[in-house]
Amino acid sequence: MQQEALSPIMARRLTRAAVNFEASAARAVQIEDDVKVVLNADDGPVPTIQYPFYLAFARQVARLMDAGLTGASLTLETDLIKATWVSRGLDEGILTLIAGVV
Repeated sequence: MQQEALSPIMARRLTRAAVNFEASAARAVQIEDDVKVVLNADDGPVPTIQYPFYLAFARQVARLMDAGLTGASLTLETDLIKATWVSRGLDEGILTLIAGVV
């Protein structure tokens, strides 16, 4: 291909990539904010040192949703991830609340 033909194509792809990145970053920020609201609940806030683990769980659930899983498939996969994090010492009730806000 000639430079003149390649450049407009790459410019469109770059524009589309930038839009997709902005949407993804905005979703990540929203998920983190929603999870922090759950973690700072009035019934006893979660220790700050555990935040990264709960946020990792939220990102894993969001990844499933973004992949298009719904219904029973989403529930099953979420339960598997939740069981993994419960076995690592996180609170199952808090994980359930987080899965609900993601």
